[in-house]
Amino acid sequence: WQGMKALSHVLLAAIATVAACANAAQGAQEPEGDMYENYLDGPQTPGTWLYSDEATESLGLFGIGNPVHPFVIRCDKQAKRIGLARRTEKAGPLTLVITTETTTRQLVANKVEGYGLVAADLAPEDPLLDAMAITKGRFAVELEGEEPLYIPAWAEVTRVIEDCR
Repeated sequence: WQGMKALSHVLLAAIATVAACANAAQGAQEPEGDMYENYLDGPQTPGTWLYSDEATESLGLFGIGNPVHPFVIRCDKQAKRIGLARRTEKAGPLTLVITTETTTRQLVANKVEGYGLVAADLAPEDPLLDAMAITKGRFAVELEGEEPLYIPAWAEVTRVIEDCR
């Protein structure tokens, strides 16, 4: 997770400008606290994906330009592990639930020191990753005590997964 801090600072200025324009144009709404019977019925979480490919890691950052994005998918190229991280100030371990069209999985997420994140690591061949990449339009990310995120399954998800395979 070392490179993420430097990357966030570089991307922050550009993201903030784009996000401000997009939010003003769309009147962005925050996701409601209710968990929907079908996660596809929930409002998409405001934001967009950014992809970064570095020597030792690649990152898919989802959000609207916060210094720490609400959701991050990271490939550690050296360890060949994929991390799914959710922004929170709560200490781990916490239960992170990923819901896709075909799969719902509970993961144990531990605190990532210095980033305001908790993360769960997966092997690159874990079927949950494929389910996230090919789900019907979006997937849900729930973390106990936080609002659910309804995130679009754009190409950045697949790119990060493939970087570790």
